[in-house]
Amino acid sequence: EGSPNVVKEAMAVNLPIVTSPVGDCAERLREVSPSHIVPRTADAIADAAAAVLAAARRSNGREVLARTLSVETVAQRVLAVYDEARARRKGRR
Repeated sequence: EGSPNVVKEAMAVNLPIVTSPVGDCAERLREVSPSHIVPRTADAIADAAAAVLAAARRSNGREVLARTLSVETVAQRVLAVYDEARARRKGRR
Protein backbone atom coordinates (compact mmCIF):
# COMPACT_ATOMS: atom_id res chain seq x y z
CA GLU A 1 0.00 0.00 0.00
CA GLY A 2 1.38 3.40 -0.92
CA SER A 3 -0.36 5.18 1.93
CA PRO A 4 -1.73 2.72 4.49
CA ASN A 5 -5.26 3.63 5.52
CA VAL A 6 -4.78 2.05 8.94
CA VAL A 7 -2.10 4.65 9.73
CA LYS A 8 -4.39 7.54 8.75
CA GLU A 9 -7.28 5.97 10.69
CA ALA A 10 -5.10 5.69 13.81
CA MET A 11 -4.00 9.30 13.35
CA ALA A 12 -7.64 10.41 13.07
CA VAL A 13 -8.39 9.08 16.56
CA ASN A 14 -5.05 10.18 18.08
CA LEU A 15 -3.66 6.71 18.61
CA PRO A 16 0.10 6.29 18.93
CA ILE A 17 1.50 4.44 15.92
CA VAL A 18 4.20 1.81 15.55
CA THR A 19 4.90 0.81 11.96
CA SER A 20 7.59 -0.38 9.62
CA PRO A 21 8.86 1.91 6.84
CA VAL A 22 6.24 1.28 4.16
CA GLY A 23 4.61 3.63 1.68
CA ASP A 24 4.44 7.21 2.88
CA CYS A 25 4.52 6.40 6.61
CA ALA A 26 7.72 8.37 7.21
CA GLU A 27 6.22 11.48 5.61
CA ARG A 28 2.81 11.00 7.20
CA LEU A 29 4.21 10.49 10.73
CA ARG A 30 7.03 13.06 10.62
CA GLU A 31 5.28 15.35 13.13
CA VAL A 32 3.21 12.75 15.01
CA SER A 33 4.18 12.01 18.58
CA PRO A 34 4.30 9.41 19.90
CA SER A 35 4.94 7.39 16.77
CA HIS A 36 7.73 5.03 15.79
CA ILE A 37 8.89 3.78 12.42
CA VAL A 38 11.03 0.73 13.06
CA PRO A 39 12.69 -2.10 11.15
CA ARG A 40 10.59 -5.18 10.46
CA THR A 41 11.95 -7.22 13.34
CA ALA A 42 10.06 -8.58 16.32
CA ASP A 43 12.48 -6.92 18.75
CA ALA A 44 12.20 -3.47 17.14
CA ILE A 45 8.41 -3.63 17.02
CA ALA A 46 8.19 -4.92 20.60
CA ASP A 47 10.52 -2.21 21.91
CA ALA A 48 8.58 0.56 20.15
CA ALA A 49 5.24 -0.84 21.34
CA ALA A 50 6.58 -0.95 24.91
CA ALA A 51 7.71 2.68 24.61
CA VAL A 52 4.28 3.75 23.36
CA LEU A 53 2.54 1.88 26.17
CA ALA A 54 4.91 3.34 28.77
CA ALA A 55 4.21 6.86 27.50
CA ALA A 56 0.50 6.24 28.17
CA ARG A 57 -0.67 9.19 26.10
CA ARG A 58 -2.56 9.89 22.92
CA SER A 59 -0.84 11.24 19.84
CA ASN A 60 -1.31 14.52 18.01
CA GLY A 61 -2.20 12.58 14.86
CA ARG A 62 -5.56 14.22 14.19
CA GLU A 63 -4.02 17.70 14.23
CA VAL A 64 -1.25 16.63 11.82
CA LEU A 65 -3.71 14.77 9.59
CA ALA A 66 -6.04 17.77 9.39
CA ARG A 67 -3.16 20.03 8.41
CA THR A 68 -1.49 17.70 5.89
CA LEU A 69 -4.45 15.92 4.29
CA SER A 70 -7.25 18.45 4.41
CA VAL A 71 -9.32 18.84 1.26
CA GLU A 72 -7.76 22.24 0.66
CA THR A 73 -4.19 20.98 1.10
CA VAL A 74 -4.69 18.00 -1.19
CA ALA A 75 -6.43 20.17 -3.80
CA GLN A 76 -3.50 22.62 -3.75
CA ARG A 77 -1.03 19.77 -4.24
CA VAL A 78 -3.03 18.35 -7.16
CA LEU A 79 -3.26 21.78 -8.79
CA ALA A 80 0.48 22.24 -8.37
CA VAL A 81 1.08 19.00 -10.28
CA TYR A 82 -1.13 20.20 -13.14
CA ASP A 83 0.51 23.64 -13.14
CA GLU A 84 3.96 22.06 -13.35
CA ALA A 85 2.86 19.75 -16.19
CA ARG A 86 1.38 22.70 -18.07
CA ALA A 87 4.54 24.76 -17.58
CA ARG A 88 6.71 21.90 -18.87
CA ARG A 89 4.46 21.51 -21.91
CA LYS A 90 4.73 25.23 -22.69
CA GLY A 91 8.51 24.98 -22.39
CA ARG A 92 8.67 22.34 -25.14
CA ARG A 93 7.06 24.49 -27.83
